[in-house]
Amino acid sequence: MWLVDQDNKVQYTHIINNNAQRNFELTKLWVSNENIYFSCRYPSEGVHEVANYMINGNEIILVSVSIDELTHYQF
Repeated sequence: MWLVDQDNKVQYTHIINNNAQRNFELTKLWVSNENIYFSCRYPSEGVHEVANYMINGNEIILVSVSIDELTHYQF
């Protein structure tokens, strides 16, 4: 994953290791208070989990996990 500035210059790069070997979709990447965050959606049977992470140096920290309500209640 990479983060670019307004001039499309790369400001940050990070390789995500999928140690859990679960399919996921990177849905959002943002900077807040000089910290880099990203969201991943993990599809599964009927429920899509969304996990938010913070990058701290070489460490990825889980911030929160929720259910994607938009896909959870679709019939």
